[in-house]
Amino acid sequence: MKIAICEDSKTDLKMIRERLEKTSLPKDTEWSMFTDGKALLNSFETGEKFDMVFLDVDMPGLNGIEIGNRIYEMDKKTIIIFISNYPQFAIEAFDCNAFHYLLKTDPNEKIENVIRGALAFYKNSHADYVARGNDGALRIPIADICYIESF
Repeated sequence: MKIAICEDSKTDLKMIRERLEKTSLPKDTEWSMFTDGKALLNSFETGEKFDMVFLDVDMPGLNGIEIGNRIYEMDKKTIIIFISNYPQFAIEAFDCNAFHYLLKTDPNEKIENVIRGALAFYKNSHADYVARGNDGALRIPIADICYIESF
């Protein structure tokens, strides 16, 4: 699993990663850290994909909500979770189909519950249907299936 954290405060960036590492995220998670939203967007534009992105809302230049909207335009499968000090931006954050909005002061149990939900959502959205026929098996991403007919 590839995870990006975008937070302009290096202290908060480190704290967020440390808190996330204590959750049920896979141990082999690849981490990318960004202190600037433009750098995060650049990595998406150059083809890098992230399964989950944690965004601070209040950042200089592009704020987290603007970054979240651009990420959603480029890759609708990326799970976006905001993590901020400001609860007043929570409603606006869901305009980019954010999975959740956490406060930096939320207890570890809440963060763990959000991570478990995000992992379940990720698993479901990346599941495959295996169709078996005379020529063998074919894996089809469930997200690509419009309908199935059997006779």
